[in-house]
Amino acid sequence: MKRDGRQETLWGDLNSERPFMEVAVANRRNQILGECRQLKTDVDSYNERQSADRPIQVEFNFTIDLEELEQLSEVA
Repeated sequence: MKRDGRQETLWGDLNSERPFMEVAVANRRNQILGECRQLKTDVDSYNERQSADRPIQVEFNFTIDLEELEQLSEVA
């Protein structure tokens, strides 16, 4: 963020105001998206060069994974 013409880094926690948290959530989601994009690039490259007959498949829909993790955390 810029304040008085200077760039500052602001830290927040789960008690932060909604506008701050909306930006934080969007930034975090974009980081995750970037990681997924890099993983896809890596797997695509590997499959093209090494495993065209049996390509590695990567699923990017995490809904089931998230549900399973939530169930595990409820048990623990």
